[in-house]
Amino acid sequence: MSTSLHEGPIKYKLTERDITARTGIPVTCPVRVFTLATLGIDVDAFIAALSPSFRRLSWDMYDVMREQVHLLVRALPDDAQWLLQDFLPRYYKGDTTLRECLRLFRKLTNEQKREFEEIRSYRQRSVACFALSREERMPLWNEGEWHIEHEEMTGFEQDVPEGDVRCLERIFDPACLTLITHELFQQLLVGVAEMVEDVDPDVAEISMTFHQMRQVARPGEPSAMAPEGIHKDGVHYIVSALVVEREGLTEKSGKSIIYGPDGETEYLRVVLGVGEGLFQADQHSTLYHNVTPCHVASDELVDDAGYAREGARGIFGFDIMVTKRFTA
Repeated sequence: MSTSLHEGPIKYKLTERDITARTGIPVTCPVRVFTLATLGIDVDAFIAALSPSFRRLSWDMYDVMREQVHLLVRALPDDAQWLLQDFLPRYYKGDTTLRECLRLFRKLTNEQKREFEEIRSYRQRSVACFALSREERMPLWNEGEWHIEHEEMTGFEQDVPEGDVRCLERIFDPACLTLITHELFQQLLVGVAEMVEDVDPDVAEISMTFHQMRQVARPGEPSAMAPEGIHKDGVHYIVSALVVEREGLTEKSGKSIIYGPDGETEYLRVVLGVGEGLFQADQHSTLYHNVTPCHVASDELVDDAGYAREGARGIFGFDIMVTKRFTA
């Protein structure tokens, strides 16, 4: 598929220049708040067509594994090194089970055992990989600029420091074909490529890993959007979140935060609404990012119909690597 969305420059909702003007801190790395509309996509049609796909996502059991091991580490710090460096990688890979930890369970208090048994996933997700390319250098926004290929993807791991659990390979369900072949989703892929081109004009080929994630918050159980804390994702550029679904959450839940090189100075703190996204440089930039937890808007355990009360935030995210540039 080849397509283009624009007849002129992308009109972002906010850029690094705006952040510099607001904070007085020079921000030279790309940080762009965008909307589906600014990418030339019909917002209402996009949400109506694609948001139902979130309900069919599988639960991320790696979250459960990580929380189980971290509970054991907190309860039994003398076993932390074995748990984190030996057991957890094999547990993630499926080479062992919790039976290997029976000797540790016997050391837990009844309260710790209860807490362990109550660990459950709060995140649903799927992934897909795409290659986008163009055969020759063309003026921006020309028709037929980008060609999209869906690539096979078996496992996912991130280029992050050793010791960060995200460096371990994880295998997620593939994204639904009905979703990723939809015309509006294909338009989004081109829109993301054009944002990359906007800050990296010589780009000729791009690899994109797509993440569809739905975070569920329950009464008394906020959902950690980024359990790894302040971080980078280890790629050239990211769309950390394009919000497609947001319901039943407190108004200030799920704030996207951009930090400077010290990991403390805030450049941006924003709650993205439905149809809004955040694009930024990542691996070779001075930027770090994080997202605050999501809290359900009501403390009532059930709604008026007797169903468990939950809040949710569903996003599309992209990890982007430039794999080829045009030469002069």
